[in-house]
Amino acid sequence: MRTRLPDTIAGSMEKPMTSIQRDPSSAFVRSAAAIVSGVIVDIAGVAVLLRADDHRRAAGVARMAARWPDAASPAAIEVDVVGTPPSMPSHDPDESFDGTEVWQHGDEVLARLGDGGSLRADLEHLTIGGDPALPSLRWLFHLGITHALAARGRFVLHAAAVASGDGAWIVLGASGAGKSTLAYAAARRGDPVLSDDLVVVRGDDLSVTGIARAPSVPSELVADERRPTDWRGRVELDELALAEGWWPVRGVVVVQHGDTPNGDLSPMAATDAVEELVASFTAGANPAQLHRFFGVAASLARRGAYRLSHADDPSRRVDAAVASLERLG
Repeated sequence: MRTRLPDTIAGSMEKPMTSIQRDPSSAFVRSAAAIVSGVIVDIAGVAVLLRADDHRRAAGVARMAARWPDAASPAAIEVDVVGTPPSMPSHDPDESFDGTEVWQHGDEVLARLGDGGSLRADLEHLTIGGDPALPSLRWLFHLGITHALAARGRFVLHAAAVASGDGAWIVLGASGAGKSTLAYAAARRGDPVLSDDLVVVRGDDLSVTGIARAPSVPSELVADERRPTDWRGRVELDELALAEGWWPVRGVVVVQHGDTPNGDLSPMAATDAVEELVASFTAGANPAQLHRFFGVAASLARRGAYRLSHADDPSRRVDAAVASLERLG
């Protein structure tokens, strides 16, 4: 029988003052006026100034940053969201993926999307322009903050993270592979969830934290009448509190769609896990950033790596994922 989601999720193994739970009802809902003036938030222990040049653009930034905590220190990285797009190079991009053109130039990365949104980022400043829609704003911020944090030994991964015991598992997989499904299963089991979309690994001690946003899961997994909130047919779980603080990484789980009724969990080679970790690191095309991350990825993979295939029947998928998490311990 399925259990109900807990009202709150327990904190990490750090001291309570640095690892607290924020109920979504008291999440940081920031006003557009505050973003226009400039707000300093904490992202993986780094103070980041968020600023926009008008209230309309500020409203998008406020939605993106709704769950991010305030920082107590001066900003180390500044982010400006403006109407005028940063200028892009005239030569062909160094790489193109997911509708994004990317140029690498020393400590600077530039990116342009098909909808006109663009990014210019160095290690201390991000400029996002061209009035991108909220999904594009999030994507350009992801690219830029990944670049800036990597130079500080903090590596942003497109991944989920769920805690168990005294550590956390990093959950990898392509978009739609089932990272959020496993995070939802962890919450159903009563395990802390750090994030279902973006996490940050600290390279010096191999610990992980989440970049908070409301988790979202396929609508067929939710047993109520909520309407999907995006084009993929997913439902945001605003009621799900996320665990904060830094958690020691126990290992890596790579998720995929399966073709069996009960799914499957099996060990995978560390070399394969390294490939998956590098693929989740969007700054990996930059040789200097990849050099910084590769040793961290190898160390993470050696802590343990598993491949989890989800059940092919949506009605059994969450329960099967819970059983796999119980096997992980």
